[in-house]
Amino acid sequence: MPRWTPSARKRQSQLIKQWKPWNHSTGPRTEEGKEISSQNSRKYPEEIQAILNYAQQTNTNLKKLNKELIDKFQEYGQLTDDDDGFLS
Repeated sequence: MPRWTPSARKRQSQLIKQWKPWNHSTGPRTEEGKEISSQNSRKYPEEIQAILNYAQQTNTNLKKLNKELIDKFQEYGQLTDDDDGFLS
């Protein structure tokens, strides 16, 4: 993946504003199509819930790990209580 320089970002922004891809979107056009697409988020509720559960568990684990690390650094005198928890 290329790294975007500020000038490349600016040029790409200008090109996109010229192309106006939002004017060519191919979303549903009929009332029936709009009704069907409005239910897309309900197709896979189990998978969505599993992803949310995984994210929540990961967040919980990261918080525990962060607390353990801070406690260890404080135990060895590398962090004091007035530190914000970020190592410089």
